[in-house]
Amino acid sequence: MLKLFDFAVSQLRYLKKAMDEIPSFRPDGLTPGDVEALVASTVPVRSDFVTAMQSLEGARALRRTSIRALHEACVDFGQQAPSVFRRNPTATQCLASLPMKDRTIQETLGRAEAILAQWGQLPLIGTPPGEFTVAQVEVPLTRAGLTVLRESALGAVSAEGVVEQEFELERALLKTKLGEVRDLLKAALALGRSQFPKGTPQREVISAIPKRKVGVRKAKVPPPVAQ
Repeated sequence: MLKLFDFAVSQLRYLKKAMDEIPSFRPDGLTPGDVEALVASTVPVRSDFVTAMQSLEGARALRRTSIRALHEACVDFGQQAPSVFRRNPTATQCLASLPMKDRTIQETLGRAEAILAQWGQLPLIGTPPGEFTVAQVEVPLTRAGLTVLRESALGAVSAEGVVEQEFELERALLKTKLGEVRDLLKAALALGRSQFPKGTPQREVISAIPKRKVGVRKAKVPPPVAQ
């Protein structure tokens, strides 16, 4: 959509130039100053859309990172806890009931919630006795640590939803402004073809307004992915 919008604004500038050169060419009764004002009104709409799009991309990146970290922590727990408590039948049975796969955001959040509930029921281990921790490269992952990871992921998912709503609003405003510009351009070109015959200098000026580019497609923000 952004490419289409930029091209339409470019057409609008050509239209204003044609109106400057042809005093009798006044589509919709507008003056060159009116068209210039319309061009100016497109600037903040475009800027707000781009800002919202960048914010959405950032929110999605944060959500992906948070969910991936939570998923990896769940995988580590699922691999290490059964080994540590293999000689404890009760703990082994409880651990076997935990989800072992998570392919979506909600499944990852649910898996972490189930692990946290079970983690608190595991017996103490070691000397002196302490809560089970997941071995990591540098700092062991505790139950409190997994809680923080889950809360961070929940926050990122929630924030993405808010930002996505803001983006959809700005996209709607951009689409509305694009429709306004296109409507004027369509009317202006039709008037120019009707008002000035082929071969006249005025028609040549109006024909210089670029037509819609072939191959320009609507730009979309990629849909969210599970992980």
